[in-house]
Amino acid sequence: MEWNEYKNLPFTQGLQYAYVWWAGGSEERYKKMPVCLSSLQGCADFLLRIPPTYRNKWGNEVPVIRIRGKVFSENPRITDILLPSGIEKITSDTFAGCFSLKRLALPKKITLIPKGAFRDCAGLEEVYYEGSEEEWEKIQIVSQGVRVKQPQALGLYCEREDYAIAGNEPLLKAKVHFNCNFHQ
Repeated sequence: MEWNEYKNLPFTQGLQYAYVWWAGGSEERYKKMPVCLSSLQGCADFLLRIPPTYRNKWGNEVPVIRIRGKVFSENPRITDILLPSGIEKITSDTFAGCFSLKRLALPKKITLIPKGAFRDCAGLEEVYYEGSEEEWEKIQIVSQGVRVKQPQALGLYCEREDYAIAGNEPLLKAKVHFNCNFHQ
């Protein structure tokens, strides 16, 4: 599927959200607080398009800025995940074990890929990245100190000679498409 077809798909329904942090005390603090995707709530969709906002119980549209730890992990059905441009952070377990994952839309606000975030995602073929190639090259990929001097010899899709690998090999092998507009 081409990127233009993806960005016109409807948003996935029936997902659960939670406050990003505990503000304590005042209800006023929660009325406009951003949220994180906290559960797929039994969603059996193979293609997930996460909405950029969520209407909270006060009727306010608040931004979705995070994905809770293991929401997608170990899910054998998911083939495509389209994260909204507001997502700022992923964890080491975010995509781990999604062996059927083929395509992923990553926002440019993500500047860190933690160790193991793409562990056991051998099916990952394409990444639609919101930013430029220069911004992609600035993303920090956390490792355990392993350095690869000739990444192309391992089939890694990258120009740099010092990529560290620690469960993120599928991401580095995927074809990256740059400047993918996430807005409808």
